[in-house]
Amino acid sequence: MNRRDLDIDEQIERLKRRIQREVMARKAAEELLEQKSLEVFSANQKLQQVNSELNEALSANVKALNESEAERFTMFDHATSGIALVTQGRLVRINERLSSMLGLEERDVLEKPIIDFIFEEDRKLFKNSNSSNELVEIRLLRHPESMTWISVQSHPVKGQDGKYMYDVYMLDDIQQRKNAAARQELLVQQLQETNSQLEDFARIVSHDLKAPLNGIKTVIGWINESKASNLDEEFQNYLGLVTDRADKMYRLIDGVMQYSKAVNTEDDQTSIFNVGKAVEEAAQFMVVPKHIKIRIHGEFPEIRANWFKTKQLFSNLIDNAIRHIDKPLGEISITCSSTPLYWTFRVTDNGKGIKKEHFNKIFKIFSTMDTSGKHTGIGLSLVSKIVEQYGGEIGVDSEFGKYTTFKFTFNKETVSTDGKKT
Repeated sequence: MNRRDLDIDEQIERLKRRIQREVMARKAAEELLEQKSLEVFSANQKLQQVNSELNEALSANVKALNESEAERFTMFDHATSGIALVTQGRLVRINERLSSMLGLEERDVLEKPIIDFIFEEDRKLFKNSNSSNELVEIRLLRHPESMTWISVQSHPVKGQDGKYMYDVYMLDDIQQRKNAAARQELLVQQLQETNSQLEDFARIVSHDLKAPLNGIKTVIGWINESKASNLDEEFQNYLGLVTDRADKMYRLIDGVMQYSKAVNTEDDQTSIFNVGKAVEEAAQFMVVPKHIKIRIHGEFPEIRANWFKTKQLFSNLIDNAIRHIDKPLGEISITCSSTPLYWTFRVTDNGKGIKKEHFNKIFKIFSTMDTSGKHTGIGLSLVSKIVEQYGGEIGVDSEFGKYTTFKFTFNKETVSTDGKKT
């Protein structure tokens, strides 16, 4: 072989090897492409699955949002309060309740200024409430030509991005409450006028009744002074009986006047004072027999109440105790204790006591266990009325022949020194 043939063979050999390498490279590339294709297919399958799951989740969320919105607007439309959505002062939606309150369909009010439906005299108050979000009571115009009292309050609503969307107005019809308040005010006014007339009547009747009683007592006094030696014992007894009856009638009239003042709280003047001071003053002004001791125990509170009535309450109880003590050594104990809601007072004596069958009678007006005819039976009924005015209750515990305890309470809130009544 010559050299030229050798070069050709070598070139052919090189070409074979090159082709072989390209075949192998192509085969490797095809294998790699197949592998990558499988990976892409697998990834695509997973992507489709994820996409399907996302679509399902999105559909579920959209459905839930739609249901939530439907539920929200169902609640909106059927709310017991009137509701308005307002943008830039104009109505964009109202619920059925507000439509009924206005006497108009929703389509008749949309895009109209909400202030157009407010009574003209109340519009300034309504505008001021919008800036402060305060609850106010104003008058709402009703179609065609009427109005009703409402309470209204507004709240701004913002989106998730924090930007203002609209204002929500909540409106409640309070016309019935206003009507009831007006009726109550009228009744109170009428009651005040009636009480005033009754008080005037009581004073006039008291004076007119006392005048002849004084005349009777004066005439009897003249008879006793000028004709005493000429009167037999029986006639003198009759005169004494008439005098006693006149005195009893006089005390009864005074008692009725005191009772009338006690039950009338309209003109009560209250002040802050210590109950212990009222008890001490009540005891000081009593005529206490030497054999009876009055003892005051415990810490007494400061209250806001009527000083005269409080002192009268304790005066009546002390007087009642003095009159019923039948022991050689009498003792009256007055104490005070406290519970979370009440001040509790006790007035105890070691007198003759009260039978249980009389417990429910002693606080009734004109009811008395006294048989002498000298007492009216008004004192304890006065005590009961005053205790009621102070938000408390009164009761009695007694053992006949041994002791009697009157226990009563003052409601701490009613007699609080924070009260504003003066």
